[in-house]
Amino acid sequence: MRRMLLMLGLCSVLVVGATPVLATSPVTLTITGATLTARVQVTVSFDVVCQPITDFINTDVINATMGAAISVDQASGRAIAHASGGDVMPPGPPNVICDGITVNHESVSAISSTVPFHGGPAVAGVSVDIDDPGCIFCGGSEFGSVQAKVNLK
Repeated sequence: MRRMLLMLGLCSVLVVGATPVLATSPVTLTITGATLTARVQVTVSFDVVCQPITDFINTDVINATMGAAISVDQASGRAIAHASGGDVMPPGPPNVICDGITVNHESVSAISSTVPFHGGPAVAGVSVDIDDPGCIFCGGSEFGSVQAKVNLK
């Protein structure tokens, strides 16, 4: 009996003392592939899922504007092939749907700034900035970034 009470007391301490951890992020990014053109241009494809944006002016903005940047690095003999680029903040109409469900398929290209790339493994990184197109500087930005091993083809 004493052992049972002790175990119940311990369990209640564990449950009461537990702090919930939120596992949601406003932006989920997944790199889906990378292609190589003429050994100097790399195109990184990725999927973006984002939550509705709330800023100082608007709430639950679903049609949003996204800017994206990529970087790709690959060992190439005794050098490192590197490319980076993107559209940091595109002006114009909304280009992504942020409803927490829709998967937005995107791609960004960059040109090597060092030695040429070759087919095979590389590391790609993607960063995005998503905003309310009606109020870019209203404080409702969502950010995300991811790095992954890719196979250049």
